[in-house]
Order: sequence, then structure tokens, then C-alpha cells
Amino acid sequence: MASLSSLISTATNPEESSGGASMLFDEPVTLDRVEVVCFGTGTMSGTISLELTNGDNDEASQSFQCDQGRQILNVSPSRRADVAAMRFEASESTTESAWKVVMYGKQ
Repeated sequence: MASLSSLISTATNPEESSGGASMLFDEPVTLDRVEVVCFGTGTMSGTISLELTNGDNDEASQSFQCDQGRQILNVSPSRRADVAAMRFEASESTTESAWKVVMYGKQ
């Protein structure tokens, strides 16, 4: 359905380590799953922020082992419907890297 990607550094200041990436959907979406992949042999943390059509916001954070390939980001099933916008922020990277988030679902 959609994907986001960015570079990440090992900067101690989160504002310097990743710009994050955002997406605003034309129509509300229902997420089936969100996959995250980071590249290299390090680790990083990631936070997804979801804005729902009713005005509620939800966040889910998780640590990722970059050499493990695609990993599922755990988003509460009750918060996957009527998503109007989302943002992904990566932080706490142990190495210079890049990440990609792929969202699967339907409008």
C-alpha cells in the first residue's frame, strides 16, 4: 500500500539522527501489518505514530536488529482501522544505516 524510508546516523541527539518520514492518506486506510527493515549489522529503535480519522493518536515503539531482515512492528489491532496519517521515527542506531517501513492494508 505504501512505504517510507530514510537514513539514520549514530548521533546522540535524536533530532540529528533521523528526520523520520510521514504520510498523509487520501482516504482512510486499514492496516493489515507494518514491516520494518534496517540495513547493516547494528540495532535501532523505531516509533510509529498513527493519526486516526476520529482525531485519536496512537504510538507503538520497538527495537530492531538490522541483520534480521523484515520485522513486524507491533501495532494494536484495535488501532489499525481508519488511519488518516502516519509517521515513523528511527532513533538509537548503533551504526550509520538506512531503514524502510512498508505498510500493508486497504483503503
